[in-house]
Amino acid sequence: MQFMQRAEWHQRFFDSTRGRVLRALCGAEQTVNDLAELLQLTDNAVRSHLAALERDGLVRQSGLRRGTRKPNFAYDLTPAGHQFFPKAHGPVLQELLTVLGNELSEQKIEAILSEVALRLFATHLPGIEDQPPAERITRLLDAMRQTGALSDVQQEENFATVTGCSCPLSDVVASHPKICEIAANVLTQILGRPVTEHCQRSQSSRCCFHIATNS
Repeated sequence: MQFMQRAEWHQRFFDSTRGRVLRALCGAEQTVNDLAELLQLTDNAVRSHLAALERDGLVRQSGLRRGTRKPNFAYDLTPAGHQFFPKAHGPVLQELLTVLGNELSEQKIEAILSEVALRLFATHLPGIEDQPPAERITRLLDAMRQTGALSDVQQEENFATVTGCSCPLSDVVASHPKICEIAANVLTQILGRPVTEHCQRSQSSRCCFHIATNS
């Protein structure tokens, strides 16, 4: 349901002029003249939309292209711009977990998911397990901030409450709540501090983990 609702929202956005600019850039780099001709807009209208998309971090200048009188700037999507396009990660993972559930034991599935999570940490936060626990937490939170996944951190007497506003598994956790517990167990292993999950699994899914700070 969430996937379908997001798909409808994305479709409405991509039907707008600014969305059409993004879709054009998704296919290939384009100059202002290219976009004006493709979208039947004036050059000034295209520049206005590109400026707004640049401010939003979705579009960037990617180089110069030879023109009839002078070189023209070419524009391309940023990594954030590519991520703006809907992905089928949720439905694919949902079906994958269903198939695995029919073939493997719950313990085996948990072991596989834990191994995947540990490999992701090794790839994106290499060497974190070699740092003191307090530095591991700081490094993890910094990484979450950079990706936009971190919503808030509240420091209590004995633990920190970390909330996330963009759960990458929001399409899955409602029917597979064990994933949040697996994530907490992996974080416990990575951070060297007890971590418990208190995630919200509903139409507005939000990550929430308590990280012990006095251990």
